[in-house]
Amino acid sequence: MDLLVPETELGHPNQRRILIESTLGAGDIVVLTGVIRDLHQGYPGQFAVEVRTSYPEFWYYNPHLRSFPDCDTQVERVVCGLKHLSTEPNAIPRRYFDLFLADLRNQIGVEVSATRIAGDIHLSPNERLSPDPVNQLLGAKIPYWIISTGGKYDITTKWWSSERHQKVVDTFKDRILFVQVGLAEHHHPPLNGVLDLRGRTSIRELVRLMYGAQGVLCGITSLMHLAAAVPLRYADRGERPCVVIAGGREPSLLVQYPGHQFIHNVGMLPCSRSGCWKTRTKVLNDGSEYDRPEHQCTELAGELPRCMDLITVADVCRRIEGYFEGGVTEYLQGYQIEVARRADRSRSRRPTSAFLPQIEPRAVVASATPADDCSGPDRPASPAQILLLTGADAQMEELVALTSERLQSYASRHGYGCHREVFAISNPRQPVWAKISAIRQALKRSEIRWILWMDADAVVMNQEQKIEVLLHPDADLIIGSDHNGTNAGIMLIRVCDWSRRFFDAVDFLGNPGYNDNWAGDRLEQACLRHLLKTFPEQTHHVYLAEQHVLNSYLENYQDGDFIVHLAGIDPSRRVDLMKQLLAGSIPATPFQDGFLDGR
Repeated sequence: MDLLVPETELGHPNQRRILIESTLGAGDIVVLTGVIRDLHQGYPGQFAVEVRTSYPEFWYYNPHLRSFPDCDTQVERVVCGLKHLSTEPNAIPRRYFDLFLADLRNQIGVEVSATRIAGDIHLSPNERLSPDPVNQLLGAKIPYWIISTGGKYDITTKWWSSERHQKVVDTFKDRILFVQVGLAEHHHPPLNGVLDLRGRTSIRELVRLMYGAQGVLCGITSLMHLAAAVPLRYADRGERPCVVIAGGREPSLLVQYPGHQFIHNVGMLPCSRSGCWKTRTKVLNDGSEYDRPEHQCTELAGELPRCMDLITVADVCRRIEGYFEGGVTEYLQGYQIEVARRADRSRSRRPTSAFLPQIEPRAVVASATPADDCSGPDRPASPAQILLLTGADAQMEELVALTSERLQSYASRHGYGCHREVFAISNPRQPVWAKISAIRQALKRSEIRWILWMDADAVVMNQEQKIEVLLHPDADLIIGSDHNGTNAGIMLIRVCDWSRRFFDAVDFLGNPGYNDNWAGDRLEQACLRHLLKTFPEQTHHVYLAEQHVLNSYLENYQDGDFIVHLAGIDPSRRVDLMKQLLAGSIPATPFQDGFLDGR
């Protein structure tokens, strides 16, 4: 079935056939979806419409669309732009939605009236019935607000201060869970105390995220349009709350939706009596016409346009609080508060786990117990007693050749042992299970005190980092972490009886038979998590390392971090990305469409 054409409605030969084309931005296409709805509302059964636009995902499951063969000579072509948008300082403002209606009216010759000032985004039955992404990630139903801290680099006058965004998040700590979103290639500074999904959602996943969202905090961006266009999971609650930090660039009548709190100061400054339409706060030298002087904001307060600087943290917090005080929404309650506290996935705070203690980065005492007794007296492990272990099958041969060479160089620098396993492709389990066998074999070596296991798609970046200072006197297993909690791609394992028994149990149990891990129930990590949850008395042997200590990702790597792990990235991209890393550059994050990339 074509996502854009419902099977049960094939149209009528007497209908006017309209092909609507547009290459506008994401927010513009969201608005355009509402125009098609109103065309059908005003002229039911008279038009058959096909669309060919940028961002086709916004049209999925839309019941108002048809599909025409390219040879159909009766199709009328309509190109939608923003011909009626005036950026003159004293122009009479019009609703953004009305500009699209006027454009359509002028091209097809019929008057189209708005039935609702908002776009028209549809969801499939499965999207409506499935738990929202936050529920799936955190394992609990919990209300949340979506937050965006920046935007595209071409229009910097729309940005507010990320420091002020952080203060807003801190103000509502334990009352609101904020979920941070934004494209990886755009300006979206990370926040602490949020569920960080920047660069990790496809468009349809963003639609699902918006469907379950309690509210939105953003600037003038596509999120504002989506907040109005995507229905609420609980339709009886009316319009979705949305606080828009707008400043003085655009007239409020143009882009403000009913039910939104639109914080603007048009008319408060000589430079924005009716909206200034300035685009940039500084020259970017990107070849754009926006670098010309007439597009530059000259009224700056530090790095912010003065109109944005005038909007305070208190202004924003008061607008958010109004929704709660008025009874439209409710703050977190009971268990939801604890779930929200575990949701912080920012790079500057420790990832949390429901069941594992954590170690502080680069601040633990270097000690280890004797290899045959986990409870013996502490004594330091010498470099020769530390083994660096990695491995892969022939399908990852090119990648592991790159990473193992770097690993061997690092081992030689510090006097560590180093070993690379070659896994048999004929292994009846998934290839990741071969590393459990490799670890079990290494645990039999009496001359080894600690093992550092590294997946083949991980590389040592900080060659000066000593493993000895990462060891913990109370830990027999130190696991890397990410936004999901544990990540078994990087592990420090003490050679002792407990470790032998634990990894024997992991190998024996195998697939736990249910999905306790986002990447699937067939992976070794799901089994490891299952054991620790089922036998909580064993968790005092296991510690969770802060992400940048053992398991940094491209999107949160900071200079000085020990290891970068290309987890969840398309295998066809990993070799090229690894070569860039080894050459000393940090490539942009090439996320897949899969939510959280299967990590």
